[in-house]
Amino acid sequence: MNTQRVTIKLKNPNPLFEEWLLEWRNKEKEKQSKMYKCYDNALEAMKKYPLPLETGKDCMILQGFGTKLCNMIDDKLKQHRKHDVQKSNDNNLVVCDEPNKKKQKKSPSKSEYTPTNRSGAYAILIALYKSRLAYDVGQQLKNEIIEVAQKYCDKSFMKSDGSSHYTAWSSMSTLITKKLVIKEGNPAKYSLTDEGYELSQKLDLQLNENEDCAIVKKLDIPNKKDVSKESNGKKLPKQTKSKIKETTEETVLNDIFLTAGTFHIYLLVDKQETSGSNKDPVDDETVYELNKLNVDYEVRHLKIGDYAWICKDRNSGEELILPYIVERKRMDDFGASIKDGRFHEQKFRLKQCGIQNLIYLVESIDNNKHTGLPLTTLHQAATNTLIQDGFSVKFTDSLKDTLQYLASFTRILINIYKDKTLMACPKEDLINTSIQDDLFPLMTFKEFNISSSKNKKFKVRDMFIKQLLQLKGLSVDKALAITGVYPTPKALYMKYLEISNSEAENLLSNINFGKLNKKVGPVISKSIYQLYNLKSY
Repeated sequence: MNTQRVTIKLKNPNPLFEEWLLEWRNKEKEKQSKMYKCYDNALEAMKKYPLPLETGKDCMILQGFGTKLCNMIDDKLKQHRKHDVQKSNDNNLVVCDEPNKKKQKKSPSKSEYTPTNRSGAYAILIALYKSRLAYDVGQQLKNEIIEVAQKYCDKSFMKSDGSSHYTAWSSMSTLITKKLVIKEGNPAKYSLTDEGYELSQKLDLQLNENEDCAIVKKLDIPNKKDVSKESNGKKLPKQTKSKIKETTEETVLNDIFLTAGTFHIYLLVDKQETSGSNKDPVDDETVYELNKLNVDYEVRHLKIGDYAWICKDRNSGEELILPYIVERKRMDDFGASIKDGRFHEQKFRLKQCGIQNLIYLVESIDNNKHTGLPLTTLHQAATNTLIQDGFSVKFTDSLKDTLQYLASFTRILINIYKDKTLMACPKEDLINTSIQDDLFPLMTFKEFNISSSKNKKFKVRDMFIKQLLQLKGLSVDKALAITGVYPTPKALYMKYLEISNSEAENLLSNINFGKLNKKVGPVISKSIYQLYNLKSY
């Protein structure tokens, strides 16, 4: 019996809402009313949103939607249901018969070009690819590319080797000629073409496959069976230490090296999650439940997040933080954080903290009667956090349910990591890991807490991002994309000086952001222009 796999793709998630917005916009345009721009902005936001919306109130999370417009949609929806409850949405579905759909074979390129390993071209492609993955930034300036690329190249990007005047950066002309990279704008910005993206993806895949093996080979790490009981896995012998310092100074931090059986895993609880020192710990619900669940934990002041996990050396007390962190929000605080802007700012700091697996935990309270925002709005904000920001999202029914989840998660992490080999690694050199790996590079807890501090010395780009996040409708992904092209306010302002006011207002409109490569749009572009253009004051 032949079975065929049928895939249903949602072509247009909200056709009715878009139809009504278009109708209202056209009416205002006929009246020559400026109100049509409001409907236009709302329509653009609606088209970009990938999920179905059930009511007008659900639209509150989108840019350009206020209470009045949401109520208009709800009123229109009531009328529509009265007239045609059974209206079909079949026009919005595209059925693809995958077995019968022949894949189009790409015509082979005229010259199968593959750059030499650790050459300038190789490093540039890797750098552009990694920046695109990490920040969803399509275009990069020269200095931003060099900053990432140098570690993947044996030749300097800044100085020639003496035998010629060429540097590793000279390979950029080759990549442009072979149509793997596009150069645009002034100052010049570089981005991967489709062919360049495919090639760099292959190079990065090969790099990731060999990276762990390369680290083990450089360190000459002994097998677990060969580790002597006397060393306890706390520190390496002197000969191995000297070899580490010679070959992997950028990878190993203070030679902290933990093997199976030499460390203990603890759940870290932020002080603000407990009642503090003024109250008897026995009376604290969080402390009481964790003790009842027999969880090994420590209460500390975390600079970011509410819960994390550390591996502590049994003898030296050295601490490495596991690649998991939890941000807990009660429903009422969740709504308040969206209103006052903490929601986007906290997500940005979590994404910059160096922890690979980010968990956003939303906890119900009092049947969620007083949340400050409609529940549908909060659920969609959580959905955006899952889809657009790449967090894992967990809903719990109460604090007790939250602590049971954390207790179970702690036991899972103990089972995963108890037989692993752990080593300290600077934040900037961390690589993504899988639970199947035997060797795990991890940050020290001290570095994690210092680098996540609100009061640390921020780079100009970080401060620029924090400023942008204060603007309504400007998400973390949009801020990262904008600063990827213009990393400082000065760079943006100098560009404004070069062009006319009308061009300046729309300068940022076509910058792509996020996994879906959406555009920033004219409304935000104009708002930023008005904020940073000194001529407007």
